[in-house]
Amino acid sequence: MSPAERLRLTRLADANRELVALEKGVEAKTEDEKRLRAVQTDYQGRIEATPTRENELIDLMRDYGTLQGMYQSLLSKKQESQISANLERRQIGEQFRILDPARLPVRPFTPNRPRFYGMGILGGLAVGLALAGLMEYLDRTMRSEDDVRVALSLPVLAAVPFIHEQASRARRVLIAVSAATAAAIVIAGAVVALRHLR
Repeated sequence: MSPAERLRLTRLADANRELVALEKGVEAKTEDEKRLRAVQTDYQGRIEATPTRENELIDLMRDYGTLQGMYQSLLSKKQESQISANLERRQIGEQFRILDPARLPVRPFTPNRPRFYGMGILGGLAVGLALAGLMEYLDRTMRSEDDVRVALSLPVLAAVPFIHEQASRARRVLIAVSAATAAAIVIAGAVVALRHLR
């Protein structure tokens, strides 16, 4: 063989070896690709299953919160029942009976309004009469000859007689009737107010 053919055969053998190595590398890479695709599919499935797991976790937590509330409620009821049982155990010998039941009052104890109103009316009348008497007592006007003699110690020379007129008599009667009517109205109002307040 000529050196050129030998060189060509050597190159061809090297190329075949490289081709075999490359084919093996391609197969290895294909296997890696398949493995990576399987891993990717697994991760993709996990990612897609995340909302489902989250919903399951939320359901579990909600049930846990409900169960926790029920447990706390039952625990508090148990403690209350233990406390009431202890109280009953302590109070076994005690009995309570109502000896005198409560009675509703017929009228208020205080203030006694009718008494206050009656005292006010009587006090007003007493003060009015006292003021009228005081004014009459302090009145220094002279109405007769005797008043002039006593006050001035002088003799009376002349006096104007009192003239009774029909109009003045009717006026006096009207004033007396008006005063009696006003007094009757005040007394009637006081009686009605006292009866209404009782």
